Amino acid sequence: MGKSKAKAHVVAEGHQPGVYTDYKDVQKQISGFKGKVNWGCDSLQEAEEQFRALGAWRCLSPENRAEKLTLEKAKEIVAEMLADSESYIKLLTQDNQQTEFSEVHEAAHIILTCELGTGGIASTITHSDGTVHVVQTTPGAKAPLKRQELGYEALKVAGGGY
Repeated sequence: MGKSKAKAHVVAEGHQPGVYTDYKDVQKQISGFKGKVNWGCDSLQEAEEQFRALGAWRCLSPENRAEKLTLEKAKEIVAEMLADSESYIKLLTQDNQQTEFSEVHEAAHIILTCELGTGGIASTITHSDGTVHVVQTTPGAKAPLKRQELGYEALKVAGGGY
């Protein structure tokens, strides 16, 4: 295989997704990985920007985070996020809002107590009615992502969609 002329590379689906400046490192990340998705960029800044755009899209929902992308889909997402992320996010979430919140519910006051689990302890959400929900967070995730996942689940519990 010939040497890549790209200055930096995005690995969207691989052993360790990220931005790499050495193609040998890219090969390590995609070698033997079923469904590998990667591409070259003209600069490190461009690769980092594209990887951040893809990461922002993944943070929009657990479904996005779990979706296995193709090269075409990943490039489409990156292009849309970089062109106008606010409009693209609105478009993506609008469909969910229409289907998930189409019923009108009488307002109720509830209290949710969220506890972030660390060190192998599960995160939990305790409802004011005494119900406890165990929240599955991404294995090996750092605290900021775990807090986001816990918050997302709390919103679902509060909306009755749990």
